Amino acid sequence: MHKLTALSLRVPALRERTTAERQHLILQRLGGRAIRDAALARLAQYPWWGNFTELDQSLKALLQ
Repeated sequence: MHKLTALSLRVPALRERTTAERQHLILQRLGGRAIRDAALARLAQYPWWGNFTELDQSLKALLQ
């Protein structure tokens, strides 16, 4: 018999992460697509008040 237990994980908001962590997440979400260093730096410095949905929407707009 298996017992179901509750588990909660705290995932830090984008604004709470370091610039290097944000750059890594941006590159990961671009899925290997090229991005200029200046554009990556600017995106990583953006004050992301939202969450990953906000980031994904912004990147989707860039990819169109």
